[in-house]
Amino acid sequence: MNQTAPAPAQLVALLEQLPGCRILMDPDYRIVAANRTYRTHCGRGADIDVVGRSARILVEKIVAANHAGGNRPELLDWQELLAASECWIEAATFASVVGRQLEMVSLQMLDHGEYRVAGRSGGLVDLDAYAVARAESAEEDGGLKIRALPRLAGQSAIVRQEPDASREWDAVLSGYYEHFGTSLEAVVHVMLRLGVSTLGLASIEELQRFCVIEWSGPSSDIAQAIEVLTLPASGLRSEGVLPWRAQERAYRLASHPLPEVQADTVAVMPAWIRGATFILLRYLSEGRLPQPTRTLGDQLEKALSAYRNELTKEVEHDVTAVLSANSLPFLANIKKAQAIGLPALSGEIDHICAVEATRTLWVLEEKDPVENYSVDSVRRSLARFIDPKGYSDKLKGKVASVSADSTAVARAIGASTAISWKVRGAFITRRPVPAGFAGVEFPFATPQTVATLLTSNRRPWSTGKRRQ
Repeated sequence: MNQTAPAPAQLVALLEQLPGCRILMDPDYRIVAANRTYRTHCGRGADIDVVGRSARILVEKIVAANHAGGNRPELLDWQELLAASECWIEAATFASVVGRQLEMVSLQMLDHGEYRVAGRSGGLVDLDAYAVARAESAEEDGGLKIRALPRLAGQSAIVRQEPDASREWDAVLSGYYEHFGTSLEAVVHVMLRLGVSTLGLASIEELQRFCVIEWSGPSSDIAQAIEVLTLPASGLRSEGVLPWRAQERAYRLASHPLPEVQADTVAVMPAWIRGATFILLRYLSEGRLPQPTRTLGDQLEKALSAYRNELTKEVEHDVTAVLSANSLPFLANIKKAQAIGLPALSGEIDHICAVEATRTLWVLEEKDPVENYSVDSVRRSLARFIDPKGYSDKLKGKVASVSADSTAVARAIGASTAISWKVRGAFITRRPVPAGFAGVEFPFATPQTVATLLTSNRRPWSTGKRRQ
């Protein structure tokens, strides 16, 4: 193919129909087209992320070590270090995945005594499908949904003001100040200032002078915010650099983007600071912080928990809006069995709706679990759904309660009683979750895809093999 010629549309469409990572190459081995799976896992953006991850781990290891010397590494040295870092991360992460049975592997013994991983198979979760769904969901996300910080309102295009949960959000801000000794506004202000700076290596005093510019609050808040964002060598040495446990780490560049070079001197790396700013806002949009819960005080964690409960109500409101827009008979927040004509109910039901076209009564369970960025968090999220007495078992009980007298339930929600109703359950979550790709018997959908599920009985997500 000509180097500049676009790939024929038919071939591009064919790539999207093929499973796994698929690419189209020209005679000079240049990639001219790729399907979505390849772009997600192996494309340019993925390569940049891999290099960035390896570089961050190298910086953390350097900060943790008692480094000395003044030789500047050559390009080849740097490339070898990046390659070694990535191999270490990939091997450790894969071992963690296998150890937690998220994927299974087989080992092939060779004649000369060596062995190799022969391939992946089975496991609790279809991680590839989960990754693709997460990427697609991120593309559809209309921005981070958190309340604007008072002193920063309108300064960041990625923050949208939310009208509700003002009391709970104020409690988060108060708890943050009580725990960290500075305001969340001051921390974000410092990150926004340094994210466009050219300071390079700077003393703490230089940072303070630079960051108090355009700040109307106490200067002591800025000084403490810088301390909160500093990545101390002592913290890294005591905790260890364990990148595969991202969300469980108290000290990492993602939450402390000012690595300590020496006493009272830090490295200011604007690109990474901007990345850490986005991570902080992303976590806040889910009602949490990029620090492990164990490091937060009781007051702050209780405030975050209350705020997360309010965010869950947003999912419920979104589902209500979808059901109303599609003119489906429904009831919401059913706490008592008598409300739907039943003698008993195994637990509160978020929504019951009727779809006459498919003769189905749907029992909908809405959840708003946080995003998963580490192997351990994926496993914990999955356990909440599949473990005994977990979410799936509870939904089974609710489906059984409704099935005991589906006609009475249909009457209660204003649906026809002349239909022989079948009863199904489904989970509705704000974004894709690991359990949706673990073969759980119940389908999963988001508020954006729930209408497709209800009206067509088609699962919006690929869910892997049915769990036995």
